[in-house]
This record gives sequence, C-alpha cells and structure tokens, in this order.
Amino acid sequence: MACGLLNPFKRKSEKLDHLSSLTTSSISPQHLHSLDKPVDTSSAIPDASPDALLKALDHLVTHSTSSPDISHSTDAYALNLVELPSSFKSLLPGLQRLAAKYHIGNYVIVRSTDEVIFESMPLYARIGMHLLFHGDAQVNWLLKNKTVKDVLREQSVRQGKIYDSPESVGSIESFVKTYNINLDELLEPDINKYTSFNEFFYRQLKPGARPVQDPEDPTRVCSMADSRLTVYPTVDMAKEFWVKSHVFNIPRLLNVPLYDFDGENLAMRFNGGSLAIFRLAPADYHRFHCPVDAIIEDIVWVGFEGSSPEGSTVEPTPVPENGNANANGNADGKADKKAYGYHHQSPGQGTYYTVNPQAINQDLAVLESNVRSILYLRLASSSSNETKGPSLAVVAIGALLVGSVVWTGGAKPKGTLIKKGEELGYFKYGGSTVIAVWEKECGLKWDEDLVRASSGMRSKEKEKEVKGPVEMLVRVGESIGKMV
Repeated sequence: MACGLLNPFKRKSEKLDHLSSLTTSSISPQHLHSLDKPVDTSSAIPDASPDALLKALDHLVTHSTSSPDISHSTDAYALNLVELPSSFKSLLPGLQRLAAKYHIGNYVIVRSTDEVIFESMPLYARIGMHLLFHGDAQVNWLLKNKTVKDVLREQSVRQGKIYDSPESVGSIESFVKTYNINLDELLEPDINKYTSFNEFFYRQLKPGARPVQDPEDPTRVCSMADSRLTVYPTVDMAKEFWVKSHVFNIPRLLNVPLYDFDGENLAMRFNGGSLAIFRLAPADYHRFHCPVDAIIEDIVWVGFEGSSPEGSTVEPTPVPENGNANANGNADGKADKKAYGYHHQSPGQGTYYTVNPQAINQDLAVLESNVRSILYLRLASSSSNETKGPSLAVVAIGALLVGSVVWTGGAKPKGTLIKKGEELGYFKYGGSTVIAVWEKECGLKWDEDLVRASSGMRSKEKEKEVKGPVEMLVRVGESIGKMV
C-alpha cells in the first residue's frame, strides 16, 4: 500500500524541517492514496461497552494535557494505533482487531482534480460514532450517574478549555507536522506568535489566499468553507442520499415550530428549499464565509441553555458593530435593540455527537440534535433593504470535542450588507459542519459535478473508484452553484 499525507490542493509534499525535531508519528494519518484492505462500514467497535468507550475518549482528552504530540491524543488515528500507550489499547481490544482488518474512514473526491482519495477518521470520532447508539444510556461516571450524551458534552467542554489554555501552544507544532499545514498562506505564519492551540486552530489566512470566483456576478454562489461538500436541491433528496435520520427536517434543524400562527413561519419559508452541507475536518482552515452578497437579519443559539461550552450562562445580548458573538450568545459590548438583531437562546440542551458521514448516513438524530447557532441572511441581490426578499439560514453545528461557534462578520448589526466571500465566523477545535438552507424562492441550481457526486450518479467509469454518494473537497470561494 502506498500511504501518506496528501495535501490535495498542493501536489508537492512540504518539508517542515525548519520547525524543531519534535517527534511525531512516522505514519501520516489523514489521506491514503490506495488501500490494501476493505473499508469499515460497521457502527460498533467489537467488545466495547459504553463505559470502556468513554474511558478511552477520556484518555485521549487527558493525554492532550500532558503530551504535545496531537497524533498520540486527540488526533490519533487507527494507522498509528500501535504507537499509543497500552493503557489506551487495553480499554478497546476490539478496536485493534477492527483496525487490523479494515481501514477506518471515508472516500472523498478532490474537486479540482477529480481524484478519489481515502480520508482516515480520527479515533475520537470512531469512538464517538459507537457512543451515538448509547446517548441516553446511564453510566457511572466519576461516582455519578450520567447519560452518555452528558459525558460527551462534558468532554467537549473540557477539550475546549484545554486548547484555550496558554500551555496548549506546545501542541501547535505537532499539529502542523501531522497535517502538513501550509504556513505560507497564513496571515501569521510564525507559530510562536499564537497564544493557545485554539488560536492557531482558527487561524486566519492572508488576503487573496482564497479568491472568490465570479465576484461581480451576484447570481453565482461560492463555497463557504474549506470542506467536504454535499449539495441537494431539496431536503427530501438529502434524506434519500445522505442524511438518513428519519426525523430530520427543516423545523427540527432550525428549531422552529412546524406552524407559527403568531409570528413569521420560518418552517414554511424554507419548505422545499435547497441544502449545502459543508463538513470541516480537524486539519482544515476553520473559518467560514458568506456564499452570496447578503443582508444580516438575526442569530439564534440552539442547545446552549444553562452552562454553555465556555462554562458561563447564556445571555441573549445584542452584538455591537465590531464585536464577536461567541458560543455563549454573549457579546463584548451593548447595543440598541432596535439597531441590532436579537440573539435568542432557543430552549433545550444540545448534544455533541460526531458529524462524520458514517454517523450522518445512519438513522441517527445528529445534525438536528447537536448544539448549533443559526444566522439568518436575506439575499442582497433580490431586494432593497426595505423589502423582504428570499433568505438563507446558515447553521453552524458543533460536534464531539467542538466546544464553540464564534460569529465575526455574521455578528454585525442587523441590516448590514456582507459581501460574498467575507468571513462570517469560525469554530474552535475539532471537526465541524455548516449547513446552508436556501429558500425555494432563491431558485438555486447546484453545479452538475457536485450534484452527481452527492447523489451517487457519477459515470460508470468513476463508479468503479467509489460507489454511492460521496463528498467533494472544496475550498472557500469556489463557485458551486447559481441562482436562476
């Protein structure tokens, strides 16, 4: 098998010898060129109890506090399982047998080259996928009875705090080496200038690093994130090919009633609309951007009731012009309610389930259950500021070990025009997902190559490489569709 890390957007591998001689895994874990054994399609890890799975997850999170090598903690993969401590491997002997027989991960298509590659799944995500089936199960955790989903929430909050700490800067170097991060495109390429691991994780790029295609054409839609993308003309098609949760629908995703007799009926507004699902992996640039010229309307937080991932009480405070709204729903200032969109706290306590495709492709309520924040935008090209036009909802979804969603450009005052390609916000550590839901009135038509890949309708020749629906690797600014 020829295996190794592949940067699909930069064909030549980079040498990072100008960093230190810190030892990381000798096996590059994320991308494989070819496979010598089948792909794991199971949900369960053999002979693994919920208690053992939670202890294994706790081990990875705890190890991130004591070891600067992320390939031995949160970003460990099955390929380097042999290098992990015996204390971890003894918890899940079935995982070793699984990794010996199968590759653990998913196929993706590099859009720019049409190349099919295999992307390995981090062990924490594989553990989290098994735990999805035990979300409401009771476990004895730290001498207290808790549900599995409560422990996942606690671990996600804990990981966020670890990577927010000044001590976490020691993990940046191994992260760069493990994922072959291109430092040259960063606004701050010196890793010694970052004050925490998370600050590097949500790093900014240099101006022009992600140029917007067709910037002057208001009908063209661009990619919101460096991500794995699937697109669907309707929710029904998304459920047929990708999101297999039988309870998934727009009202659940947006956390709105099916019928709202007293106010604006959001469920009906987005009924029959289109979906674009952007899945971000840990190595990706984790800021997401506006797909079209749009006008800011409102932000809603879902699932952050009580203690938020930052550990403080959620307050629905308006956001000042230059402020950032974070996962608390808080803002760094005060503003006139009439001038700014309200940042409502929707009731309920969200989950922190993995958003890996192998979880989404099963009948499990993930996208509609996880903590999330929703930014409502109105198309600028369709109407004046005074007249209501078609809208889109940008749903930023947290996941296992992803503690925070932070709005930047999306937190500007209500009525502010934000241009296509401008930044909306970012995620802190972990893989994450952004879903853009478009009103049917937008008349969105996705590019044909994306539709074919998302629905598993590629040519017979291409089907030999990978069968069924598959995500496409895209970058911020790429054109992905058109409003007609």
